[in-house]
Amino acid sequence: MPTSSSETLPRGILLVEEYSALGVAISSALHKFAPLHKIEVTQSFEEAAVVAVRMQPELFVLDLDPPPLGEIAFFNHLKGHYPDTRVLVIAAGTSRELRSERGTRGAIQFIEKPFDLAEFGAAVQALLGPWTGPAGSVRGTLRDLSTIDIVQMKCLAISTATVGLRTGDGKSGEIHFRKGQIIHAATGLLSGRPALEEIVSWAPAEFTEAELPEEERVTIEVLWPPLLLDLIRKEETRLQKQPPRANPARRSPVPKTGHKILVIDDTEMLLIFVADVLATADPTFQILTAPTGAEGIRLAKIEQPDLILLDYSLSDMTGDKVCRALLESERAVHIPVLMMSGHVTELARTAADHSNVVAALPKPFLSGSLVDAVEKALAAGPLPKSAAKVAPVAAPEAPPAPVAPPPPAPIAPSPEKTPPEASPPKAAPQETPPLKTPPPAEEPTTPSPNDHGGGSAQQSPSAKAEWPAAQPATPFPLSSAPPPVTSAPPIEPPRQPWGSLPGRLAAPSLVKQTGLRVTFSCEV
Repeated sequence: MPTSSSETLPRGILLVEEYSALGVAISSALHKFAPLHKIEVTQSFEEAAVVAVRMQPELFVLDLDPPPLGEIAFFNHLKGHYPDTRVLVIAAGTSRELRSERGTRGAIQFIEKPFDLAEFGAAVQALLGPWTGPAGSVRGTLRDLSTIDIVQMKCLAISTATVGLRTGDGKSGEIHFRKGQIIHAATGLLSGRPALEEIVSWAPAEFTEAELPEEERVTIEVLWPPLLLDLIRKEETRLQKQPPRANPARRSPVPKTGHKILVIDDTEMLLIFVADVLATADPTFQILTAPTGAEGIRLAKIEQPDLILLDYSLSDMTGDKVCRALLESERAVHIPVLMMSGHVTELARTAADHSNVVAALPKPFLSGSLVDAVEKALAAGPLPKSAAKVAPVAAPEAPPAPVAPPPPAPIAPSPEKTPPEASPPKAAPQETPPLKTPPPAEEPTTPSPNDHGGGSAQQSPSAKAEWPAAQPATPFPLSSAPPPVTSAPPIEPPRQPWGSLPGRLAAPSLVKQTGLRVTFSCEV
């Protein structure tokens, strides 16, 4: 809510956020990264304009989701009343490549939504300072609000409108947007992309906004991120012909004699923040920056800094690979590394596996923590080359050998068609002692089929003797004689009518104690 007219607010940060809950969350993050600043939250441009009159904010933070109405008029107002203020816009769909190419020259800095807390904190702290030069001389402010800033904001707001431009020397033009895409541009006799390139090259102008005409003209059919990226690069080529502006994110051309520090991080705003903090802590520091791991390794071998500040998550490789490459280089093996990351687990593992990691600084961090960690690492000095070690890279495990399927069962050949294979000669059988034949048993009498009474009978010629399977011998006790062998009584077959007997009648087997089995049969 806006404050009363009698209340005077200190300089601080003004947040424009329509959603109350999200406003509380972002405000909490701002308090963390800017504890000495007053934080105010408003829900509309009209409310923000009232609060800003008394607050004189150093930083505006604007959320473009949902897209607000009247942003062109609001930025015209800010430019006229707060030319030295900077702006951070939170939006979905930003281009990292575009942000990196644009750098800090623009009046508006963009951050992707949802944002990483460490990146958000670095952006806020970088835009607030501390400064190494006069305000506005190092990086863009609202005084430098340009066509590129307005075009990028309208695209991210998914706007459908016509934006008009007019410069102080009488130039004018217009750019048409439909659902966040640039579809037409015109100035004088030019239209389409040539007109857009001409408009972008103009000095800061006054902007107006109107509805898109019913009869649309489509002269540009390129998506806005690559289109703006190409325009920015052409504009950069044009500006290089002019005297360059100082950029604290890169090595200063002024000779310095202090410690040389290399910062490797792929977040542009974090590079700016770290460079600002270290340059303020000790103006003699020589600050080098690298946006990728490969560039950082190259600079480390050439410049041989006294300390490397390394982010773990880079766009081209992870921090542990950078540490390994430094340890494997004779020119960089002695350089201590201060790791910076929000990935605590990876941070601890890298520090344990690589001897050149001397300290770890979890993200997000404040300027005081950064300065303390850097001073301690520099005080310890370079690493002894003899102590350098790196955990061996585990060899990739060999894939398991394929398991051969069992061979199919062989099909037995037919004895009539396939001759038997010649078998290898068998060894001569060993001589075995002769098997002792048990004593002969008394011959049982066989009853005749027609003799149903007793009486003696002769042994049938068809009687057969069969030996059972070999059984282990059981010795008799020495104190007693073997039991006498007796004959089994004859078994009388059942009486059946004549003619009902089978062709062969098998008599029951008689088993004596000697183990001899005798089978009798008779023919009818």
